[in-house]
Amino acid sequence: MLDRERAEYIYNQLTDVYSEDDSKEILHKFEQLYNANSLLSMDIIEVIEEVAELNHNTEKLPYWLYDVVPYNDFCDYLESLEVVEVGEDFIKFDDNVYYQITDIVNSIC
Repeated sequence: MLDRERAEYIYNQLTDVYSEDDSKEILHKFEQLYNANSLLSMDIIEVIEEVAELNHNTEKLPYWLYDVVPYNDFCDYLESLEVVEVGEDFIKFDDNVYYQITDIVNSIC
């Protein structure tokens, strides 16, 4: 179950993109799926890979960096850049923990 602080954190991300009513509905659906353990979390690299795949830009990803920079260090670096725009397709749940909400949004909005 989401604690109040976490729910507010997610809600604030959503209201930057959606109306208050839609944000409440998206959060409610997210919470139901989260409580049922029906959502797969992603780290920032997985989010960037997913976005690149959706935009047909995977050839632009520097996969060789994974062999040069330790994975967790690379995640920390990307987190520091704040390159993931949250609220529309992804929500940030915690440090380096994201959830894709595209299906939830599409079913509501």
